[in-house]
Amino acid sequence: MIKKIITAFDRFFEKLAFFDFIPLLAVRLLLLPAIYVGARSKVLGYAGTVAWFSASSANGGLDLPIPEVFAFLAVATEVCGCICIALGLFTRLVAIPMIFMMSVAGLMV
Repeated sequence: MIKKIITAFDRFFEKLAFFDFIPLLAVRLLLLPAIYVGARSKVLGYAGTVAWFSASSANGGLDLPIPEVFAFLAVATEVCGCICIALGLFTRLVAIPMIFMMSVAGLMV
């Protein structure tokens, strides 16, 4: 009796393993609009992003030392991250610079 129950559970979970991609897809689809909006605003307003990175903190800026480089890195990270997350490619690799960028953003802003 117990053996039948265990085999039934095993078969159920084997069939359920076919759908294990759905939670990951749902998380990617939930993150995609937020990353896209940030990437799009930085690409379209690149000069404003550089100006914000270089403005003094007294004026509401970030007062970063080399704003052009940091703005380029932020834009490249968000654009590449958005594309990779949308396609589901290299998500773990892209997560590293995204985590770093979001951590810095959280500390600076």
